[in-house]
Amino acid sequence: MPPDQRRPPGQSPPHPESRPPTTPSRCGLRHRQSVAAASPFSPSLPRGISIYKRKKIEVGQKELATCLKRTVGDLKEVVVHIQRDIKTVGDSMSIKMQYLQSTANDIANVVGKSLENHMQLLDGQSKAMVSLINL
Repeated sequence: MPPDQRRPPGQSPPHPESRPPTTPSRCGLRHRQSVAAASPFSPSLPRGISIYKRKKIEVGQKELATCLKRTVGDLKEVVVHIQRDIKTVGDSMSIKMQYLQSTANDIANVVGKSLENHMQLLDGQSKAMVSLINL
């Protein structure tokens, strides 16, 4: 706003109807139309841009497909390694479980033998008590 048209503080701005009509979009459109009319390549320009954009999209899609293929290949390798690790852990756990089962069987055998010995001891003590009572 020029200095002579500045409004004092507290005064409301002028109504939109009092402003001169401006249409910058129409001015811009006219400018673009005049530039397009003056350009010798104006009819092919939109088509060329769309071809350029299409080519750019195709290149981007090819790069994306290549990247995805590489990523899928890497993931397959990771899956193979994980499967090997799972098999190794599974085999290790199986061996440990077999050892644990063997140890549990050994403990059961020892406990069984101990119970037999304990029963024999009780039987011997019972016979000794009967013999003492009969004396």
